Amino acid sequence: MLIENVIETVDTNIPLSPSKMLFAIRRKASLLPVIGCTLAYILCILFSVALVFNVSGLDKNEWWISIKLAWFGKWIPSDLGLATDAYLSREKTGYLELVILLACMFVIYGLATLYVFLHTEYSLNKNFHRLIWLGAVIGGCIYLFTPGILTSDIYSYASYGRLIAFYSANPYFVPPSAFPNDAIYNWVYWKNTVSIYGPIWTGISVLLSFVSGTGQMGVIFTFRVFALAAHLLNIALVTATLRSMQRTARIVTVGTLLYAWNPLVLTESSLGAHNDVFMVTFLLLGLLFCAQAEVNATLARPRGYIPPLLAFTSATLIKFSAAPAIAVFIIALFCYTARFTGRQNGRLSWRPAVVTGAIASCISVGVIAVLYGPFWFGHSLADVTNSFATLPSAVDSFNSLLSALSYLHATHSLPAELFFLLDRKLWNVITILALGLPIVVGSIYLWRAPTARTIALVTLASLSAFLAVTPWFFAWYLTWVVGLAVVCLPVTSSRFGRALVAFVLTFSATAFLTYYSTLVGWILLKMHPAVVSWALSVALEAFGVPLLMFFVVLRFWPDKKKVKAVAQRS
Repeated sequence: MLIENVIETVDTNIPLSPSKMLFAIRRKASLLPVIGCTLAYILCILFSVALVFNVSGLDKNEWWISIKLAWFGKWIPSDLGLATDAYLSREKTGYLELVILLACMFVIYGLATLYVFLHTEYSLNKNFHRLIWLGAVIGGCIYLFTPGILTSDIYSYASYGRLIAFYSANPYFVPPSAFPNDAIYNWVYWKNTVSIYGPIWTGISVLLSFVSGTGQMGVIFTFRVFALAAHLLNIALVTATLRSMQRTARIVTVGTLLYAWNPLVLTESSLGAHNDVFMVTFLLLGLLFCAQAEVNATLARPRGYIPPLLAFTSATLIKFSAAPAIAVFIIALFCYTARFTGRQNGRLSWRPAVVTGAIASCISVGVIAVLYGPFWFGHSLADVTNSFATLPSAVDSFNSLLSALSYLHATHSLPAELFFLLDRKLWNVITILALGLPIVVGSIYLWRAPTARTIALVTLASLSAFLAVTPWFFAWYLTWVVGLAVVCLPVTSSRFGRALVAFVLTFSATAFLTYYSTLVGWILLKMHPAVVSWALSVALEAFGVPLLMFFVVLRFWPDKKKVKAVAQRS
């Protein structure tokens, strides 16, 4: 049907000239590679159901559709004898097979993107978009019914929601362990940890906990449906944002594909159901509002800057990791107001810019205070601070260079000269600098061009630097930056932008290697605590490869203008 739609406007009763017939055949055939990629992509997802079940299947699975989906991958061996211990061997086998299958998905993803970029014609855009949506929807729906899960975050979301819904407890100060008889308590990993998530997500968790019931698959399915809906909405927002930025049809299609089919984003949304994808929804919504205000020249007016400001603030009220977007937007708003609306007698007038920036800051802080207020009321400032400062992500390390060095030091003491690298406070300073320096440097570019694209690029640089050095890392954090990267397209005229996008897309592939820690590494720590070289290897591969890609592209990938100049001289 999709192929027939390409030539649906041709009247078959009228004879076509040979040239027109050849053109119609080429248009028809040009969809075939993308159709093939779509089918191969979906097939990989279908096979992955059995792999997820093998390494992290549910104890009880009574959903017939889940059993049927797992049947398609039954031919894949579950134990290749990679270790003497049977359990460790199965986990190693499952991890290896998952990585291979995900690598195949990334290859298909890359080939489809390259083909679409090289062959997109205006008349074929609708059909390409249909295939993109088809792959995302079918792949996401397969993940919905997968009878296994690679992380336990869903249970934490449901537990925090149930604390409010059924026990009238405050999840920011009361951990799940306060109610050990709760129906889902045994599935929760972070039993003694209070919520780290913002009040908007807490409210969503309350609503979903009412719907999900207490069955394990029911809880998982409910949160997966919400995450997949957020992912599909994000696809539409990417398309709308690129169009509002007045990008070409080719860039709109490529950007949509790069986000919709990114294996990490699709997996961590419809399989892992992480709230990060919902946070990205508001980041993209804020950028869409920015682009629309830019086109309408209303960014300096309340009706222009309040919608994106509220969107970025809402993202922060899901996970505070989105806070840099607020800072970048307010700086951009200040620059825009000072440059384009604050001139008096040909000179810049700073007062309107300062006033507008101050109002925007007060609005954002006010919204945050209003939504956090009911949870903080009755608690001292020290209690509030302590609820954040004692979280594992604030005091511990995982899937990072710091955690790898800590494992290594515990078994093979590091030289005294390197002890400073084990100091969490030092890494906290490094993390803050990584977040802040790109914003400081980016302010120069925001002054030159306070546009939606610059806002996205500076925010992307800040969050990417953070992810590269953070002591606490999980693969699904990459969903933050994939959404931002695709709306920065095109990057042919920006060497730094091109390197940053290359870093993000490479990192979205290597980040899956950190699953070794949760699938295999913890078993090795129990069975062979002295063998920790795997931790350093995972950190170097997951973080080192994308960093290498960044510097290679930054240094060696030639600018389009320079290539043309060299060609003209020769």
